[in-house]
Amino acid sequence: LVNAAHVHGDDGLGNTSRLRDTEGNPRYFPANTTLSSLSGVDLILEAASQYPDELIVVALGPLTNLAKAIRKDAAKMRRLRKILVMGGVFEDYGNVNDSGIQHLRRPACRPRSLPIRRACSYLST
Repeated sequence: LVNAAHVHGDDGLGNTSRLRDTEGNPRYFPANTTLSSLSGVDLILEAASQYPDELIVVALGPLTNLAKAIRKDAAKMRRLRKILVMGGVFEDYGNVNDSGIQHLRRPACRPRSLPIRRACSYLST
């Protein structure tokens, strides 16, 4: 498993579970989760089935799994309420250099056979 704990914290949410209020109590409790045995693609599709017309996918990194899910089952993915793509840069200035919005700009981070722009066009048909 590859993660970005150096950016997103050990909990994936910037270590918010470590934040304390003025009395020393946790402000947010750690998420009670386990890793899924499903692939990212299948997990997205399962969630889309469980929460039709409600699920909002917030994409924070390379969009490969999202594009593959659209390609695998476009009808199911059309039932998403919304797809939000967040791009930016954390350890550099601006979004106009090699590190800015790297998961949207770098060809290596885009799905090889189906760029996300084309994949999303399937949703609007």
